[in-house]
Amino acid sequence: MVKVQFFVLSVAWSIIIQLTGSAIGKTKYNDCASFGESCNLHNLQPCCEENLICKEERLRKSSIRLQMCLCYDGFERINNKCQQVVGNICGFDRDCEFQNHTRCSEDNKCVCEKNYIKIGLSCRPLIGSSCQKTEDCFPENSVCVNHICECEKDFVPQSYERCAPILYQSCHSDEDCVNIRFTKCSSNKKCVCEPYYLASKDQTSCLPLIGGDCEVDDDCVTENSRCYNRKCECKKYYVPKVIDEEYECQQTLVLGVPCGNHKDCAFINNSQCTDHKVCACRKNHYEFNNQTFCAPIINETCSSDKDCRFDHFHCFNFRCQCKPNFSAVSDTQCEIEKFVVRCSKNIDCGDLWHAECSKNNYCVCKSNNRLINKATCYPLLNGLCWTNGQCLLPNSVCIDYHCQCQSGFKAVATNLCIPG
Repeated sequence: MVKVQFFVLSVAWSIIIQLTGSAIGKTKYNDCASFGESCNLHNLQPCCEENLICKEERLRKSSIRLQMCLCYDGFERINNKCQQVVGNICGFDRDCEFQNHTRCSEDNKCVCEKNYIKIGLSCRPLIGSSCQKTEDCFPENSVCVNHICECEKDFVPQSYERCAPILYQSCHSDEDCVNIRFTKCSSNKKCVCEPYYLASKDQTSCLPLIGGDCEVDDDCVTENSRCYNRKCECKKYYVPKVIDEEYECQQTLVLGVPCGNHKDCAFINNSQCTDHKVCACRKNHYEFNNQTFCAPIINETCSSDKDCRFDHFHCFNFRCQCKPNFSAVSDTQCEIEKFVVRCSKNIDCGDLWHAECSKNNYCVCKSNNRLINKATCYPLLNGLCWTNGQCLLPNSVCIDYHCQCQSGFKAVATNLCIPG
């Protein structure tokens, strides 16, 4: 009890001394206090330093209130000075000059410049930004070289904020390769991807193939694969097949399989379920790639070059067209223009049943026909014929002057007869 009374009397006596000191005429500089010291609001300059204000503060675990010199709101004590911090209100870039690498944003706040990041009270440089020493650079595994932050040896920038380790660096054991997931130390002492994983293009990661660990479908890099039970596997209607010592997912269902509706045929591009309840190519699409794809013919709609599968085709103005310097000679063929037979009328093209003179004066095959040599077209399904020998497709015959699938076979595209 005596100690508390003595403390209260000491504080009171300190205040009295300050007040009486001011009354007997000390200068404002002699009256001012430093950061954290008690101050007198009645003085002309209560605090000595810039950006200090005399505030009333309550002592911890006490009801006693004292006046102390503290930093203005929005200022922090840095290097023994009260300085503004990132996030303060500003009107112009010069209002943010208190901190290096800052600017005034559109919403009038001091923010870090591009390629700098706010860490604590300062803006630290990212990869490619200026620095004075390595400790300035924020990304892990980065160094300051010639006053620019860059990644250390055996690391590459994966973003401005990250330096990623690279594959194929030297190692003595698997432990030396732990910076990259799914790696091991190979027999020739290099960090390589484990089985079921593939090195990324930038060589900073190992991506899961069929059988590799995954979290989402996008993790699995094999075409037509998915993530199921945290493992990469082939999608429905696809099976894994080893090609060049790597798994690929190959389609198991092809044209001609039974269907109940169009959705059952969705696994084959540009196909549909026919009245006979089998998957077949839509009109103006031909079988392609071992019955697994229906490719659009010339002038049919497309969205990218990938849709136009036939030789010398490309997608132009959303239509499959011949590439420059090539000309269409049939629904599915483009030839170099200088090798195409010129004409002025149909008779110039010889066989009037299967060929004709086009608007641009080239001899071309009629629809449902295919060019066999420079001047001969042979019919596909529904093409005109008068003998079986003219029907080009395997398992097709001439019936009623049109090529059709022979008995025991069914048409699933203009260019394909299958058993059924």
